[in-house]
Amino acid sequence: MNIQLEKVPQSMAQYYNKKREPIEAYKTGEVVMLNRKNIRSIGRCKILEDKIFGPFKILSVGHNNRVC
Repeated sequence: MNIQLEKVPQSMAQYYNKKREPIEAYKTGEVVMLNRKNIRSIGRCKILEDKIFGPFKILSVGHNNRVC
């Protein structure tokens, strides 16, 4: 029974990671564009709003401690 409990997280992680791609590592000084999908803005209607914001220069790089 304990063997089954040890295999379950491994098989779940394998299934989850099958469709995931590694995240690009950005460097300080690079220029990026931001998609407006997750950005809320007040003003014009969504149809007239720009779809991409930028370019923005990366000032510092943070750490993403997500465990996959």
